[in-house]
Amino acid sequence: MLKSFFGFLGAVLTSLYYILSSKSFTKLCKVNNNNLEGINFNKILFNYMVAYFSYFYSDFGNFSSMINCNKFSVFFCLILLIIYVLFELRTDFIDAILNILLISITSLTFRHYFRNILVDENIFGYYFLFSNMILLLYILYENYNDYKNKINILFNHYLNILYTSSAFCWLVYGFLYEEFYLKVTFGIETLCGIILIILIIWNKYYEYFCADYNRKNIQSMNGNTIEFVEDKRNKYENI
Repeated sequence: MLKSFFGFLGAVLTSLYYILSSKSFTKLCKVNNNNLEGINFNKILFNYMVAYFSYFYSDFGNFSSMINCNKFSVFFCLILLIIYVLFELRTDFIDAILNILLISITSLTFRHYFRNILVDENIFGYYFLFSNMILLLYILYENYNDYKNKINILFNHYLNILYTSSAFCWLVYGFLYEEFYLKVTFGIETLCGIILIILIIWNKYYEYFCADYNRKNIQSMNGNTIEFVEDKRNKYENI
């Protein structure tokens, strides 16, 4: 019962995370002058990689909730990648062809490798672990870059909460199944996600405190100036 509950919750939260991560792709409807800047192609590519490796890992371990979740994620991300490449054909034909070759060759090669060759559970686990760590590093870099440039900080904060919540559900799922790679992978993601959320909240309230403190200082200085001017005016009137 608990396995089904946390598996279902983890699948829903993960799917929502992948869907919301693709928000920048809505800009494809507004592309002008063949400009694809601002569309986060790399994020979807990393999501696709993680979902792809996670699917074969969960299929090998027969984790039904993860299988269904990653099936949806693989096809969802793949559709977005195809749409992006179709738009890219109008802007940069060579890059579009390279992206098509990259996605198709690697996908087919790994599919053949996982389906017909690989039988070692540890190797499946290594692929699963390292693909998730690559995505985690990219998320940390993305948060740092957006914080530095003051871009989508609030939206990324909600994404981080969603990412951490889904990781925690899969962590509990891994403990229930007593699966080593699930516990290690999602334990690291949950810990890093919690630290990231705390840092963002701390920084938000610190900036608010500093802004409020500066505002009070300015008001205080303005009040003192007015009092000084009024005292000076009264002094000259008395003279």
